[in-house]
Amino acid sequence: MIRESRLFELCDKNKITLGAGEAGRLCDFADILYTENEKYNLTATTDEDGIILRHFIDSMTVLPYIEGERMLDVGSGAGFPAVPAAIMKPSLSVTPLDSTGKRMNFVKAAAGSLGLSNVHPITARAEEAAHDSALRESFDTVVSRAVAKMSVLVEITIPFAKVGGVVIAMKGEEDVAAAELDEAAGAISVLGAEVERIVPIELFGGCDGEALHRTLIIMRKKKRTDGRFPRRYARILKERL
Repeated sequence: MIRESRLFELCDKNKITLGAGEAGRLCDFADILYTENEKYNLTATTDEDGIILRHFIDSMTVLPYIEGERMLDVGSGAGFPAVPAAIMKPSLSVTPLDSTGKRMNFVKAAAGSLGLSNVHPITARAEEAAHDSALRESFDTVVSRAVAKMSVLVEITIPFAKVGGVVIAMKGEEDVAAAELDEAAGAISVLGAEVERIVPIELFGGCDGEALHRTLIIMRKKKRTDGRFPRRYARILKERL
């Protein structure tokens, strides 16, 4: 369980504006997460500040950069950043995508309990779903959080974005993110996108002085992705574009 007072305190510390209704839903989501964690193996982070900082606030760092009406969260897991985004932006249609059915079942049930009619989970492998005409190049914003190295990640995310849409990779320390980005530069171009912004973010935690360093790599889709991509996952891992 997390306390609304603590949620407001840490959001204020990180310059995130939170309404009472949004805070209530986030706390309710945390309760559901705690209750179902053992059944679904959703997260190793179970302390109050950890849930607030590492899951909720970390997820909310992407909010200022979301564009359009439809967002896809690739490798959503327990619903981060999908569920916080859906709570904070109720007019946004959010599609969490993950290959693990039990996690998507959890997200679907949690969204139902929270009354989030704008959450539409899909259980599928991203490299396969990206060839589905109903999903390919149909999202205004595509996000992913701690899913894979950039050289792999770009091939399973960029094909989902509309031309003109934005693809956001939520990464860790800036120097590590920069090294991964160097490796992925050629692939990003081949897939029809270009890097638009790199946003370093520092998240401030509780009384122990915890600070987390995050990096958002924001890419813009400039042209349609060749139909050959994404390739099979084993080939993506083996042969870098």
